[in-house]
Amino acid sequence: MLCVSAYTLTCNKCTGQVACNPVPSKCNASEVCLTVSGIFGTPGLDQHLFMKKCGPKLPYCNQLVSVDIDFLEISANVECCETDLCNSKSYTVLKEEEENGVHCPACLGLPGDCSDTLLTKCSGSQNQCITVSMSYYDATGKYVKFLLKGCASQSACHEESFIQFARFYSITHNITTSCTSGFCPHGNMSILFASVILAFKVVFI
Repeated sequence: MLCVSAYTLTCNKCTGQVACNPVPSKCNASEVCLTVSGIFGTPGLDQHLFMKKCGPKLPYCNQLVSVDIDFLEISANVECCETDLCNSKSYTVLKEEEENGVHCPACLGLPGDCSDTLLTKCSGSQNQCITVSMSYYDATGKYVKFLLKGCASQSACHEESFIQFARFYSITHNITTSCTSGFCPHGNMSILFASVILAFKVVFI
């Protein structure tokens, strides 16, 4: 009996800021070719990421992934293809700057420090309110857990997708995510009250 090995792709591989010089790299079985172009940072202090590599075929391939935590913005476009050296193009990620009327709680901190009273305005395809919990052990062995809350595109809400997305930025903490649509995640009355006050100001002030 002849044993036939599974065919694996050869993809371009490199890392840079807005471009890079690729070299061919053999992928593992089930991997596809990826081109990742992203922006990470605070307003006015953006860091760009550009990457070509082998990787899993992600649920959000060929669409923008966007998360905004008021003072922290992360956007990435991930192109996936399935032929040898197909990830040869370059892409530019544009920020989603046009507000869409959706508001979400915004927070970055320890669980006890995160309230739902601070709201941020969502933009573009960000129609979800996301809560991300990250945990890790620091250099002293202390267990640390913190939360991020903000706006997100639907493509960022799949937990496994977000974990892969975070790894593009070398974030390897334990991560759990949850998303809610609309203005009032988890039915929190403090957010509902804040939205009523905001609407009152818009109409009467």
